Amino acid sequence: LLRFFLTPAQCGLFLSRARLGQIARSLNLGLPFGSRWQVAEGLWRAAGANGRVAELLDWLSTEMAAWAATYHAWADAYPAWMPYANEWLARTQAAETTLVELRYSLVAASND
Repeated sequence: LLRFFLTPAQCGLFLSRARLGQIARSLNLGLPFGSRWQVAEGLWRAAGANGRVAELLDWLSTEMAAWAATYHAWADAYPAWMPYANEWLARTQAAETTLVELRYSLVAASND
């Protein structure tokens, strides 16, 4: 899961350490210092330990929508870039599908 969301060519967005930190602060979660991987892992662990996974998924969905909107804007401004925008939009759609599946799993787990 971390590898998917930390690989732009798979999920369609780039989550920097700074952006991960902003998300963590907005959820009132602490993060470790370290590599982008360690910070992301710390964010997921802290969200799980504090019952904030659903909120983290909401943040990631919002982030995904922002990247998708940017790709649309670039394609509108530079029509020749449309084939590339479509590739990146397909990646953000795959990531959104993953988030929906994670939400479903979270709800199913809470009902058990």
